[in-house]
Amino acid sequence: MDRVRVAFTGSYKVGKTSIINQFLNHIFLEDTVSTIDDYFEAQWNGVKLEIIDLSGCQHGTESKLRRQEIEQCNVLVLVFAVNDLDSLEKLNLYKKEDKKNLPFILVANKMDLDWGIPFPKVRETERFLDKVYYPLSAMHATNIDGLFDEIVRLGKPVHSSADVIVDDTMCCIIM
Repeated sequence: MDRVRVAFTGSYKVGKTSIINQFLNHIFLEDTVSTIDDYFEAQWNGVKLEIIDLSGCQHGTESKLRRQEIEQCNVLVLVFAVNDLDSLEKLNLYKKEDKKNLPFILVANKMDLDWGIPFPKVRETERFLDKVYYPLSAMHATNIDGLFDEIVRLGKPVHSSADVIVDDTMCCIIM
């Protein structure tokens, strides 16, 4: 079975834990405790997912742990909240922690709320990161399954032609 290890990162209170809870348990909790680092396993579309919920802390031990966890992943999910300009502006700092240049998804969470971010600022961030945001609402489970489909798609290994096993015991000649 293929394995995909994904890390969710971004500022405090952007909904990283809520996205994961909605995916795993189909629930939305109004109040969550600040995450240090949490680890979950699930299966999705024939793939074993290892999901890392990382702290939003920018300094100290938690920041070091986050960088170490990202090193072991093969997909990164950068989350910002549409009602929090600061969470959008800090995305570049979280992306810089990825020294492997992992495939990543830019997620705009809390799409059920009024935007607190000027749209030109969002477009500027998209251009800077060279990635269009993926809209979702953890509260209403909007696009949660699609996000995890995309995680699996980005995280699956690409097989080269050298990996293909050819069975040359059978032959057909047409004349």
